[in-house]
Amino acid sequence: MGGKTGTTTQSVSIPPEVLARYNSVNATAETTAQKPFQQYGTTPESFVAPLTQQQQQGVSGVNNYANSAQPGINYAMSGYKP
Repeated sequence: MGGKTGTTTQSVSIPPEVLARYNSVNATAETTAQKPFQQYGTTPESFVAPLTQQQQQGVSGVNNYANSAQPGINYAMSGYKP
């Protein structure tokens, strides 16, 4: 008994606009990869803007209120039993 054999050929074509975008992204990535790392500062604060005077006052106020609760916390932790 003989059988039939066949060959199937498939091809994939990338749309030109997709290939152009792909090539553009890769070119940008390669250019960026060639640049050395830029150290922006030596402290963590170098990476963010400094606090404004109003923000500093807010932080100070929060700290003051947090510290004002400390005597009550210490009293509670000392084993007070009513």
